Amino acid sequence: MPRAAGLVGLAAGVSSATLSWTPSYWGDEAASVMSAQRSVPSLFLALGHIDAVHGLYYLFLHFWIRLVGVSEFAVRFPSAVGVAVAAVGVVLLTRQFSSQRVAIIAGLACAVLPRFTYMGMEARSYALSTAIAVWLTVLLVVLVRTGSRRRLFWAAYLVLAAIGIWLFLYLGLLLIAHMAFILLDRRARTVRRPWAIATGGALLLAAPITLFAVQQRHQIAFLGTDHPLSVGVVLVEPWFGNAFLAVLGWALMALAVAFALRHRRYPASRLVLLSTVWLLAPLLILVLASATVLPIYTVRYLSFATPAAAILVALGINALGRHWLRWVAIGLVIALAIPTWIDQRGEFAKDGGSDWRLMSEYIKSKSSTGDGIYFDPSTKPSQRPRLALHVYPTDFTNVTDVAIQTPFTKRTTLWDSAVPLAQLYPRLSGIHKLWVVDLAGSPEQTSGDQRRILAGDGFHLAATTALHRSIVYEYTR
Repeated sequence: MPRAAGLVGLAAGVSSATLSWTPSYWGDEAASVMSAQRSVPSLFLALGHIDAVHGLYYLFLHFWIRLVGVSEFAVRFPSAVGVAVAAVGVVLLTRQFSSQRVAIIAGLACAVLPRFTYMGMEARSYALSTAIAVWLTVLLVVLVRTGSRRRLFWAAYLVLAAIGIWLFLYLGLLLIAHMAFILLDRRARTVRRPWAIATGGALLLAAPITLFAVQQRHQIAFLGTDHPLSVGVVLVEPWFGNAFLAVLGWALMALAVAFALRHRRYPASRLVLLSTVWLLAPLLILVLASATVLPIYTVRYLSFATPAAAILVALGINALGRHWLRWVAIGLVIALAIPTWIDQRGEFAKDGGSDWRLMSEYIKSKSSTGDGIYFDPSTKPSQRPRLALHVYPTDFTNVTDVAIQTPFTKRTTLWDSAVPLAQLYPRLSGIHKLWVVDLAGSPEQTSGDQRRILAGDGFHLAATTALHRSIVYEYTR
């Protein structure tokens, strides 16, 4: 079984890593790369004010990019490894309760479910924290099955849970799912006390990051308007990516639950229970909290529950009974997942069309030494064209950043501060060609003030080039 699990994990990792270098970076990934580019003292200073919940991942990435550079494939590769490790854990976890066939199907689901294939090519902590979630659950199952009270193993559970929460705060919701499983599973009675002690210890170790998250909660206030709750956001996007696969996925998961309820002696009924609470508890908590208290829900935050979806889908396929029906279901899952897999790997797949790499390559090919460049600051921070300067730095060696005021490495926020266009005149002395990069539809791009201000400084518009969603203007004196 370990060999089969390893091969399945390899397949899941390759599925995520393949063409992961194709999409351009986007805002969240820019936050990762730029934070990793800071010195360690600068990073810790910034984390005291913003993004503390991602601090452990940023620290890891700080050392990683010094080894491999900042290309898309290199920076995203650890996430593909995270998916592979998670898939191995899913196979071994499923095998604790069911057949090798079901375990392999569950592991292969990790190679095709869109949430897996997305987080495996994203320079964020979701894949790594999902791997921790899986192995923390594997450890719990082993401890429950053996009724172990050995302090060393519960200490391992404590430490792994704490690391998981430091890596991704919402992983703490998995502990609620574990609690529900332990309370509902009669065989887990003997470990309830050591589990409670270990969990309490993990929460105590994670208390600092929880306090930072509360202090910095303003960071996710935009979720209430940018990511409103809807049927698609709650039932389709978290795990399945498209409506057709979601209908099939939920049907298979419902079949798995119904089969377990109908057959009381079903060996995998405990796995159904574990996977169901793992899938639904975090979902319901985030949805209810977002609807009533604070907007804290976005689909990526449920990434760590995706293994539960994979397991339930596999159990649902197995419950079909007839061999040919199982193969049909497997084929449908793969066929319905492929279009989303392809879409995820388009050049402009991130953030609804980020084209920073295309824009950067255009500037590199058209600019000459001594040219200036100005980036549209009127968009939301994560979409500002200026971020391309830091994730594709070699493409801007010819141009001078005329608006830079304070680099992000010297600030306690994620981004640079820049001088407004109207105040640039003293900085434009000696600049004979100025490249201006706008985001299509942004306030600065649509107002017309930009051309008027630069005309007052002696520039005229020589050329306009519309890329995917960036617009590049060439101004000359």
